[in-house]
Amino acid sequence: MAGIQVGESVWVRHHEHGWVHGIVSEHNGASGLKVTCSELGEELECSSGDVLLFNASEHASVFDDMVKIDDFHEASMLHNLKQRYMQKHIYTWIGTVLISVNPFENVPGLYGPAALERYRGKGIAGSDPHVYATANHAYTMMKRNSRNQSILVSGESGAGKTEVAKTVLQCLADISCTSDSMGEVEKRLLQANPLLEAFGNACTVRNNNSSRFGKFIQVQFTERGKIVGAFIDQYLLEKSRIVHQAKGERNYHIFYSLCRGLTNPFREEWRVLMPEHYHYLTQSGTLTIDGVNDKEEWKSVKEAMDQMGFTIEEQHSVFKIVVAILHIGNMKFVESKTKTPTGEVHMELEEQTMPFFKEAAKLLGTPTDDLERGLLHRQFSGGGRGSVYSIPLTQEEAVESRDALAKALYGKLFEWIVAKINASLICTQQQRSLCTIGILDIFGFEAFQHNSLEQLLINFANECLQQEFQKHIFELEQSEYIAEGISWEKISAPISCECIDVIQKKPQGLLPMLDEECALPKGSEEALLEKLSQIHKSGGVFKLDRRRRECFSLRHYAESVTYDGAGFMEKNKDKLFQDIESMLQASSDKFVRTLFPLPDEDERTRGGRGATRSSRQPSLSGKFRSQLSDVVRTLAATDQHYVRCIKPNNVKKPAVLEGAFVLRQLRCAGLLETVHVRKAGFEFRRTYASFVQRFWRLAVGRTGDDRTVAKAILGDAAESSSVAMGSTKIFIKQDIYSALEAKLEDQLLSHVRTIERYVKRFLMVRKWRRVVGAVMERESARREEEERKRREAEAEKRRIALEEAQRIQRAKEEAEAERRRQEAEAEAERQREAEAEAERQRAEAAKEAAAKEAAEKEAAEKAAAAAVAAASVPSPAVGVRASTPLVV
Repeated sequence: MAGIQVGESVWVRHHEHGWVHGIVSEHNGASGLKVTCSELGEELECSSGDVLLFNASEHASVFDDMVKIDDFHEASMLHNLKQRYMQKHIYTWIGTVLISVNPFENVPGLYGPAALERYRGKGIAGSDPHVYATANHAYTMMKRNSRNQSILVSGESGAGKTEVAKTVLQCLADISCTSDSMGEVEKRLLQANPLLEAFGNACTVRNNNSSRFGKFIQVQFTERGKIVGAFIDQYLLEKSRIVHQAKGERNYHIFYSLCRGLTNPFREEWRVLMPEHYHYLTQSGTLTIDGVNDKEEWKSVKEAMDQMGFTIEEQHSVFKIVVAILHIGNMKFVESKTKTPTGEVHMELEEQTMPFFKEAAKLLGTPTDDLERGLLHRQFSGGGRGSVYSIPLTQEEAVESRDALAKALYGKLFEWIVAKINASLICTQQQRSLCTIGILDIFGFEAFQHNSLEQLLINFANECLQQEFQKHIFELEQSEYIAEGISWEKISAPISCECIDVIQKKPQGLLPMLDEECALPKGSEEALLEKLSQIHKSGGVFKLDRRRRECFSLRHYAESVTYDGAGFMEKNKDKLFQDIESMLQASSDKFVRTLFPLPDEDERTRGGRGATRSSRQPSLSGKFRSQLSDVVRTLAATDQHYVRCIKPNNVKKPAVLEGAFVLRQLRCAGLLETVHVRKAGFEFRRTYASFVQRFWRLAVGRTGDDRTVAKAILGDAAESSSVAMGSTKIFIKQDIYSALEAKLEDQLLSHVRTIERYVKRFLMVRKWRRVVGAVMERESARREEEERKRREAEAEKRRIALEEAQRIQRAKEEAEAERRRQEAEAEAERQREAEAEAERQRAEAAKEAAAKEAAEKEAAEKAAAAAVAAASVPSPAVGVRASTPLVV
């Protein structure tokens, strides 16, 4: 750069930091310089083309909108972005385009109700850069103009697109609520995110929560801005991740959360093990993610399913498929010791893996013999009518068959889950939506060590979306100025269709030729790549790797990427072999039959006899191109709002910004040229009719055509450089438009206050009349109540007196009865005593009689005894001397 003196401050290009500040220490040759960089502690040698002038006054400032930078170039843009990032200001404007730099941490106060309230009801004008401002602006424009809106969130993998899209959804759900609590639709819409992330996101080397599918969420609103429904389109789930993950990556989150979170009885019933026991989860050596608790994620998945209306039976069916896939991955095949009747060697299941095989068959509801035959043999239709013959597969083919089954199961399961979510979010006829806000969250540009068909389609989608963005910002912007006859210095936009044409343009595009090659009986990837190499050898976009004939590279808008063509055709066909699919269609499990329904008669007829694959069905790439075309058309029919996400570093750490890495993203995204367009352009443009319809209150009483009234509305500002009057439209820069909106708001506020005064007077008079009437009614009611209470009191007194007299009478009667009872009892007692005395006397008489009788009896007995004794004494015999009586 001419005119740079020794000692002058400059920006100098740096291979690692992008641009750094330094002092020119000396001239080195005709165009060379030596620059001392104090912050790096080194001296750099560079050419004059690698330095830019340094603006000390702007270096000390930090701008929330890069359009405000007067001395704008790559270095000032990168410096401003870095300074804001280090201050934890991750959002920055470029006009109405929002730049979001992934902080890789939670920033306190960045989100939440308090932060949202600062942006509620406001547009972009005058708002601090924030995704809330973009979402609010889209919502406001939808309500104001009754026109569909779209928010495109784009950027590299790991740039934070998924989190930004979730924040937009949360914001729309919050600002659309008319009360403090959310409705059921809003709750279900937010709960769809953790469910889709569990089944569609995974940990990659670039991102711990990378979306491995694209989604376009169309949120449906009433004319009052109330959410009444939503619909989610999903694109290109990365099914190859099911069976293989690169080092340092993981499979989909649901596998790990289920293995660690599932409890009995289902854990024991389905024979679920921990992740380290499954082949599909251990290939990469990464089983955990820092800061992520898989058990807690499992609870979130269950809660989300409950909220989305999944029945318990449906949840169990989903989890059974996930477990079955894990068991399928543990199947291993070995060469059988026996041969077929024709002498061919065939494969059989390894004995150690039989438990996994049997459990998988049970979970899928298929007979073990059918599953084994489907995995180890392939059936083909013969030449004769109805003849079918079976060919045993090699070990490599058996593994491919196993993996194809696992991928097909997960792909169908994911489609079913998205359909179930859509069914719970559907808008009823009674709640017909008038407008939508679409949120496009699609995979970022990818370039890994090994790139296959999935990466090609992902990068193709990014090419198309990048082209739409550049067209929106550059071509449409500038062509409109030229068409309206406004003086404009054209800026060249970095728009190129070459790569897109090489990929999709018929008939010689890569994807159309891939479809043709798949239809050929002996088609191969090598033949396809050789044809493409001959066709596109001069363009510089497609390049065949001569050392590895199955590999080729494409020059994308971001960078050149090398793809491995091996397996392209198999992935593009995206279809199970017919015998395996028929086995699943005949499953005893109802849910499996739902995932693999039987084709109708028309489909069977179109398929043709003897076809082993449904080759006439759309290919993976064909279906994806059709979906992408629909998305682009939908976006083109809406007002578009852009959020460009930037990944600050490759180490996924906060407060680290790698300058050269970020600068490459800024260049690829076309953001440098965007600033130039926005600085020179007009942010707002309206037809004269719509402008007058919006701001006519600022020129009440003015007559003439719309152009004349528009000039009157603008006043002196109509002659400023911030306004341009086209042939059919008026173009206004941000500052003037914001001033008009503020003036209109003040005027409307003044009218509102006048109306408010009259309304308040009317309401106060009506309230006074109601109060007087109410007082009179209350007084009359009070008197009636007092009279009623007096009458009730007198009646109560009479009732009490009567009751008291009755009580006294009853007491007297009871006392008399008691006296009579006591007398009767006394008389009865006397009678009982007399009878007792008589009984006693009778007893004594009987006793005396008995005693007398006993005495008489005793005397009689004694007399009798004496008589007997006397009779027993013998008479004195002869010769015996009588005893001499003893005399006393």
